[in-house]
Amino acid sequence: MTTYEALASLLAAYAYARDTRDTDGAVACFAEDAEAFGLTGQEDLRRFLERVHKLQVADRRHVFTNLALIADGGDTATMRAYETLYTIADGKISLAVTGTVELKARRVDDCWLIHGMTLDLDIPYAPEDLAGVFPLDDDRRFHG
Repeated sequence: MTTYEALASLLAAYAYARDTRDTDGAVACFAEDAEAFGLTGQEDLRRFLERVHKLQVADRRHVFTNLALIADGGDTATMRAYETLYTIADGKISLAVTGTVELKARRVDDCWLIHGMTLDLDIPYAPEDLAGVFPLDDDRRFHG
């Protein structure tokens, strides 16, 4: 499997875990010392995602497109993509937000894991069912 294919698969696994509220599956995509959503480490990420998945009322679909491998250092790599997030509630599908994601990954024991993830949203995103959960610096950018 190429680095591009491995990182594309990693993003897909992460998206599926988030969409199915599989906290363990989502956390398994991250390295132990990963940085994402303004948090560092798998345990902080686990607590954050458990809270998100518990409070979340609407179902979500994270869709990553236009994937581009922008750096490949052998055991480290960076991928950029567009993220489109849909919500499903009350029998309706709605476009929630769009933006870009930069994924920094590294190979650990022959497995690629997310080491850093930064989301840069196109508009502020503050879903009612997750009020106060996301650590945003300007209502648009998740650091990690």
